[in-house]
Amino acid sequence: MAASCKSDYRLCSDNSDLVNNFDGISAAQFACKEATDEHVEYGSPDWPWVFYFSTFLRGNNYAKHGIVDLIDDRVKIQNEYGAMQHSRVLCEYDLRAKKVIMLKINGDVDILDATLFDRQLAASGTASAPSSAPNPAPQSSDSASLAWGGPSGTYGAQLAALIRENTVYTESQIDQIDGDPKVTLEIALDPNSGEVLGVTVKHSSGVSNWDQAVVRAVRRVGAFPSDHGRWWTPIEVVAGPRDSSQAPAPTETTGSASPPPGGASRELPMTAPAAAASAPQSTGPSFNCARAFYPDEKAICVSPALSALDRQTADLFEQAAAASPDPAAFRKSNVKYVIDRRTCGASVACITAWYQRRQAALRDALSSASR
Repeated sequence: MAASCKSDYRLCSDNSDLVNNFDGISAAQFACKEATDEHVEYGSPDWPWVFYFSTFLRGNNYAKHGIVDLIDDRVKIQNEYGAMQHSRVLCEYDLRAKKVIMLKINGDVDILDATLFDRQLAASGTASAPSSAPNPAPQSSDSASLAWGGPSGTYGAQLAALIRENTVYTESQIDQIDGDPKVTLEIALDPNSGEVLGVTVKHSSGVSNWDQAVVRAVRRVGAFPSDHGRWWTPIEVVAGPRDSSQAPAPTETTGSASPPPGGASRELPMTAPAAAASAPQSTGPSFNCARAFYPDEKAICVSPALSALDRQTADLFEQAAAASPDPAAFRKSNVKYVIDRRTCGASVACITAWYQRRQAALRDALSSASR
């Protein structure tokens, strides 16, 4: 019997042919579901009854490379406040190795198999900078910079400026840090768009909440500008809480390299007060209103006052979680409080009182942690 797309994905004419006719696609869909179940941060996903990961990208690259991108945008995933939100999961699966390479859950990327991920980058000619690349130009001690050669001399400063602009860290938090510790991050970028695919703490600063603030800043940027039309990947960036707030602005942007107006920052930026005053202020809540599901969430989204209370509470929550001896357990414990808020329905008075009680409890937790 002659081989066909049904038994050999390499014979499929395009992505649609492969997803609809290749027998092995069901194994990929199941593996993507299992990987998502294992890697969500809170609770268990609520999947559609059948046909999960049934969406795919158009084109003919799946058969050529043996890598399929499968998408599920009907799943509901629990957030840190306990709400089940409609979510979007992109799963990258290697048909040859029969393994999930990467998950992208609501924009957050998890690289599940670094070897396969690096092999994929190498195959596309976008591996990390070669060892023969020149050493980077010396950087001043207060300037975050690229840690390896290859990019142009100003590129490190451009990325550092973007990361600093999106790092949210209070002055009081900086004052509590001794010296000038720095975190080194390794950032994987899409070589064709500059989109952030993953970020890893390579060398901790020793201050966990600072490390996480910089990681969140990278994710908030979302996509970096090109270096004269090219994106280097992976890159290493070094950042400290006392780095200078002055850096040259990027001259090229792509995608969402600059933070959108009314972005999601919930704390004062770490930049100078003048820069903070000119930055666009968030007017919505800390969560994505496009995915609001419960009556209390919808009420918060349409109320500027409730949105402001939500941002304040989220700010306190992040500080309290960072100060907790067990941040993961602290975050999980928040679920019961959010479930309690749901009993308010759309009552503004009830939700307001809930936020006031929650803020008081979080301030007590912060006070206890600082003793």
